[in-house]
Amino acid sequence: IGERKMIKDDPAHLEYDYKKSRQAEYPSPEEWIIALVQKEIDDDSTEWDRLVERRSVVKTKYPPVETI
Repeated sequence: IGERKMIKDDPAHLEYDYKKSRQAEYPSPEEWIIALVQKEIDDDSTEWDRLVERRSVVKTKYPPVETI
């Protein structure tokens, strides 16, 4: 059997891993919904502000693939 390139070195696989890592660190839609309700109904933007900051950190840590 000939030599095989390890899948982890495949550019498509690396891009997939990058996107999955990026996606996993973003706040979930459920987190956004809960924070929005707290912000709008309870007049408490604490959780919303935390999610905005978390999103910003992820965007900096994992810029979109097109820009790297």
